Amino acid sequence: MKRFITLSLLFGFAAMLSACGPSYPNCENDDNCKEHNEYCVNGKCKQCAMDSQCNAMDKCLVCGPTGSCITQSGCCHSDLDCPGGKCWKDGDIGQCGGQCRGANDCPAGLECRGGQCVKPYEAPPEACAKPVYFDFNEAVLTKDAQKQLKANVECHKKENVAVQIQGHCDERGTEEYNLALGTRRANAAQKFLINAGVNKKLLKTVSFGEERPVCYEHEESCWWKNRRAEFVNQ
Repeated sequence: MKRFITLSLLFGFAAMLSACGPSYPNCENDDNCKEHNEYCVNGKCKQCAMDSQCNAMDKCLVCGPTGSCITQSGCCHSDLDCPGGKCWKDGDIGQCGGQCRGANDCPAGLECRGGQCVKPYEAPPEACAKPVYFDFNEAVLTKDAQKQLKANVECHKKENVAVQIQGHCDERGTEEYNLALGTRRANAAQKFLINAGVNKKLLKTVSFGEERPVCYEHEESCWWKNRRAEFVNQ
């Protein structure tokens, strides 16, 4: 009889433990996490198991890899969510972006470039020193470029004024890379002119990379016009 009572107590205690379930944050199913408004994910109570559980609170939220609701990158409700930019909305939520997505988003007289409303670039007035052009991804002077630079030498000597040699690139490549490439192109033109007898003190170089195109079509018939070195009197 004593043995029967002992076994009954043991079975009863085990049943009580089974009814209680695992201790938080451990879990076997979602019921173990209800008290905390969470969900059972791989044996642990988490804020979410799927995106829809976060979307119900905020449409910009998704379920992250650790089981917590996180904000989708760039998702926004208003411009306040986009420091330095604008919330472009197509419904209740939007995506952070720049000041503009096209010309129609900018005030009159400005154009959209790189997400910013800026003044259209105006090529410098044509001077006796004409631009020289480069092959794709090159800063080496072609035969045609050397021929034009020889003609430019007389122009520089005649005018005898300070000249800024501006290096430019087409749109392909990163902004950082094209700034460096524009510098190499301007330096190549400067070196040629100095070796030809132009006063070094009158020649300064600057790179604008891809920021000042004279042609905007996305094809070679346009790109070659942007791969250039220009000469602007100062």
